[in-house]
Amino acid sequence: MAVLLSLTLCFLAISWSYSAPKAQPLAERVLIVANKASSDGLEVARYYQKRRQIPAQQLLIIQAPLKEEIDRQSFQEQIKAPIEKYLEERALWDKILFIVLTPGIPLKIKGSGGKNGQRASVDSELCLLYRDMLYGRHRLSGWLPNPYFGGQDKGPFGHRNQEIYLVTRLAGYSKKAALALIDRALRAQAWQRPKFLLNAKTPGNRPGDNWLWATAKALERRRARVIFEWRRFITEAYHLMGYSSWGSNDPRYPRDRGLKLGFLPGALATTFVSTNARTFSPPPPGWKIGRFRQRKTYFAGSPQSLIGDLIEAGVTGVAGNVYEPYLSACARPHLLFPAYLDGRTLAESFYGSLRYLSWQEVVIGDPLTSPYGTPPPRDERERYLRGDYFKARRALYKKMLSQKDSARRRLYLAEIALRQGWRKRAIRHLQKALEFEPRGPYRLMLARLYLEEGNKRAAQKVISGPIPETPPLLRSKANLLLALGDKESAYLLARRVVAETPDSGLSWLLLGRAARAKGLYSEATRALEKASARLGFSPLALTELALALKEEGQKKRARRILEKLLAYPQAVELYPLIFRELEELKKTAGPRR
Repeated sequence: MAVLLSLTLCFLAISWSYSAPKAQPLAERVLIVANKASSDGLEVARYYQKRRQIPAQQLLIIQAPLKEEIDRQSFQEQIKAPIEKYLEERALWDKILFIVLTPGIPLKIKGSGGKNGQRASVDSELCLLYRDMLYGRHRLSGWLPNPYFGGQDKGPFGHRNQEIYLVTRLAGYSKKAALALIDRALRAQAWQRPKFLLNAKTPGNRPGDNWLWATAKALERRRARVIFEWRRFITEAYHLMGYSSWGSNDPRYPRDRGLKLGFLPGALATTFVSTNARTFSPPPPGWKIGRFRQRKTYFAGSPQSLIGDLIEAGVTGVAGNVYEPYLSACARPHLLFPAYLDGRTLAESFYGSLRYLSWQEVVIGDPLTSPYGTPPPRDERERYLRGDYFKARRALYKKMLSQKDSARRRLYLAEIALRQGWRKRAIRHLQKALEFEPRGPYRLMLARLYLEEGNKRAAQKVISGPIPETPPLLRSKANLLLALGDKESAYLLARRVVAETPDSGLSWLLLGRAARAKGLYSEATRALEKASARLGFSPLALTELALALKEEGQKKRARRILEKLLAYPQAVELYPLIFRELEELKKTAGPRR
């Protein structure tokens, strides 16, 4: 869960001169990619390079199919391979942080559908190019975790901590629309008291609406003006710095696409729509939003709304999906907008809000847009600009592959396999590691993997073995035992950990959860009160405390805690539980006086 820190905004009016824009600190960390077959794409690429003062050698022109959807082989051979070769030949692995795609670069990769399917956006696949150059290909079926998700807590993006690239695209219904994105990025300003429109459906009933509610709370703390509406769908609003809604997934969305939205330069947007970036071909005149049961209402394979309309309306950045992503994969506004107001770049803000890579998302806009802060240069300059960091990591990987087998070697290879999505391979490495060192801490890692695969019997067997008896590892073991349903063992272990580390809030939280599982509600309440006092503001500890209080009979106090938690965006992932418990408390206790 991302923790949204309240910062005081320094509202500086930053403007860019059209005639002579100053070079950005990160301009030399951008690679622009254009398709030789697209004259529009080449023009956009050269215009962006000139306006942002990107080094001349960092415009790569490839020969790719001039169509939006391609097969996997075409992607590998005509897009990924040329970019990889370009970076390898010039040792630009570390220097490049951002990749910008221009009109004419294919948009999506055909493949099987579903959560384990292989279809994806070109952009999301290219994000993993850095890691693929280090360790070999990643798993193609399904999504992979985004290591920069929740980026607001991870610091400025860089390869020292994230083995990926941030990929954005300059696109719209026309060349004019793509060029306008660049101009708006350069005119972006840190508007004082920026205005955001957040259109929900039914707060508390679904994750997307919870994200919007949390967004409103987070933005209000940053002194932004927030229009949070769920009773109706707002079709007219102006001077917006941010917009988020369910798009055409809201039944009240205007079928004629008649949104009268006005955006300020620098504005960002996101909508929870499955195929809103499926095409950047302009819809035919008069096309209206349709229904899935009426194929005659489809455009480009779907009846749903398009982010191209928001680009036409004047947004500077927007995220969308080329195929069905499932809601959990959509950009999360409660992470996106606060990060942007706290000074992150457009690319950092969007990718910090996306949970997965190798999936369906595209991010539209100039990655360097950052009106609320000047992006600092990243990483240790010379070491990274020469590519020494990448070379050292690749050398280590090759060394580990060839050196004598050991527990340390197997643990390293297991971690790499997990990053690339090869779970079964990681399990085999950890099994081998335990053969070398039966008391190794990776026993817990292996048990967790078994549990995530639904193999509780294997997880139980592995966790029953010995581990180094340090408090952090014992806490992890107790949490695993709780997940496996072994309440008694978890409780006894939690009491032992608390005895050894009485000042640790995490130890008291563990004991409170274990006591609750056993039905020892008074003990759980005392433990969770101590956890909350030691951890500071912890949504999980406070929620657990409220549940223990309710079960102990202190329902009024439980209700007060849960109601206060709804005002904190940090608790967003717990909102469904909080809303459910509050409804139950209201039914049993009646209205508060």
